[in-house]
Amino acid sequence: FLNNMIETLGFDATLGRDYLFDKHLRTTPDEERPKYLSDPQLFSAMLDELEAQPRDRPFFAAAYNFQTHAFLDGEEKYGDGGNQVLNRFHTYDHNIGDFLQRFMASRLHENTVLVITADHSTFPDPPAQQADPDVGGYFIDPIPLVIYWKGVEHRK
Repeated sequence: FLNNMIETLGFDATLGRDYLFDKHLRTTPDEERPKYLSDPQLFSAMLDELEAQPRDRPFFAAAYNFQTHAFLDGEEKYGDGGNQVLNRFHTYDHNIGDFLQRFMASRLHENTVLVITADHSTFPDPPAQQADPDVGGYFIDPIPLVIYWKGVEHRK
């Protein structure tokens, strides 16, 4: 569905979840293939695709990760590891940090506007409310927005 919508916007090519999944997990035997790309796999696949883009043409790329979604636990444990929400966001922090290090070491950081955001807030399940008592009973909360563009300084 998302690819069909994006194609109506006039992009020359759309490399969706299925493309990235197939390309970057094709050597994994079927019985070992996960149901989705892990965040490290997704971020690595995205950087591979971005680095392969022609240098003389602008492009737009977007990726939607999966491992921060409700009811999943993180590989990296936060504190005593007892809260899956804290674990998954701690894991995301680790994974996005690895992505940013690779991005900054590549040619991409010279002329790429990088936007990191989310399509929704945290689902207010009991572990989320335990981690942050200010998380209400609604699926409404602020979402992150980070913009990087070389040479642009943060202003308040």
